[in-house]
Amino acid sequence: MPEGSGAIYVASWMAADGGNCYQLMEAPDRAALDGGIANWSDLVDFVVIEVKGSAEFWASWRAALTNMMLAENCCSVRRGRW
Repeated sequence: MPEGSGAIYVASWMAADGGNCYQLMEAPDRAALDGGIANWSDLVDFVVIEVKGSAEFWASWRAALTNMMLAENCCSVRRGRW
């Protein structure tokens, strides 16, 4: 990645047959990766997938579900539980 982009290389894995390389990068946003992708796009096809740690994912999922349920008034409260 270009210097100063904010993207940091974390780790990589190779498929057993050598056909694919999977890299874990840390970046503040997708734009921070775009310069490096552009530099290599004539040689490599990139697929970028945003990931979150498990705790962060489930916390945001729970919050989103709770907000949706409250907004739609779809659940009644019984004995202090959903």
